[in-house]
Amino acid sequence: MIVKWLGHASFLIKVEGRNFYLDPYAGDYVEKADVILITHSHGDHCDLSKIEKVRKDDTLIVTSGDCAKSLEGEVTVMSPGDVKEVYGVEVKAVEAYNFKRFRSSGTPYHPKGLGVGYLVISEGKTVYHVGDTDFIEEMKAHPQRYGLA
Repeated sequence: MIVKWLGHASFLIKVEGRNFYLDPYAGDYVEKADVILITHSHGDHCDLSKIEKVRKDDTLIVTSGDCAKSLEGEVTVMSPGDVKEVYGVEVKAVEAYNFKRFRSSGTPYHPKGLGVGYLVISEGKTVYHVGDTDFIEEMKAHPQRYGLA
């Protein structure tokens, strides 16, 4: 497994001979995506121009319900607790939200239920990616995944 940071919350994971992009926004996108994982609909995580740049006809997009509305093609919606195997890689959707960071109106920037995070599990390794979130209570459910154990 190779994990490459592309900038901001954007990553490329090369695993099982496939390219998994997470939150395409920042960085250069030379290689085409087999899978795109998007945490939520904000433009700095779900950049439609970057998605189109790396997308192939058979690219699978996995995202939250709010982001799926703006996408076309094969899109899989995941909610926290959902698990999907993609090309031999286990993808688990987890909670991702804010309870400390608010807009001036008192509304969280990322309220619970808006987006998801992902555990990408393969080759005996786990990548934890939540886009924008605070250090939330649900992270304690898998302490070894978050460096807490």
